[in-house]
Amino acid sequence: MEATRSRVPYEDAEMETIFLRSPRPDARDVLVVHGGFDSTPEELYFVIGAGALERGFHVLLYEGPGQGNLLREFGMPFTPDWERPAATAIDSLGRHCDPGAIIGVGLSFGGHLLARAVSKERRYDAIVLFDYFPGMLRAFTHKMPRLLRGRITAMPAWLQLLIRLNARYDAELRWATRCGRSV
Repeated sequence: MEATRSRVPYEDAEMETIFLRSPRPDARDVLVVHGGFDSTPEELYFVIGAGALERGFHVLLYEGPGQGNLLREFGMPFTPDWERPAATAIDSLGRHCDPGAIIGVGLSFGGHLLARAVSKERRYDAIVLFDYFPGMLRAFTHKMPRLLRGRITAMPAWLQLLIRLNARYDAELRWATRCGRSV
């Protein structure tokens, strides 16, 4: 397997990609894969990449805003406009191959992001929403008492305040709210 790690210009930053070339010389179809809230391209290799290569696909793994170096180095939080990083990832394929079919794969919250992206980015030939994520409000209310869960249909001001206060003492919640500021 040949892997090429690249930094691709994205807005005022650089988006990281990893292109995995299929060992099959006639391979043309590409899986364009991204994760969700806290995944990394390296782990996506084990979840999707290795099996896709065995089946004759090229694989492009990438991180968008709110993930990896775009968050850590450039301070870019998540964007609902996922068609923008998706388009940048697809544009970068020309550096590595002449793609046949382009199949988008979004894992976890990435499934939610990909569903949005494909509504605007028309170059996908197919998509896979793997372990589709239900939405941030449902994720936050999941840990609440059952009596309250179904009653909250929008993020009320009191819940936002409670989350901010709890984040002072809960490192995971602090990390999640910092990563997902604009989700």
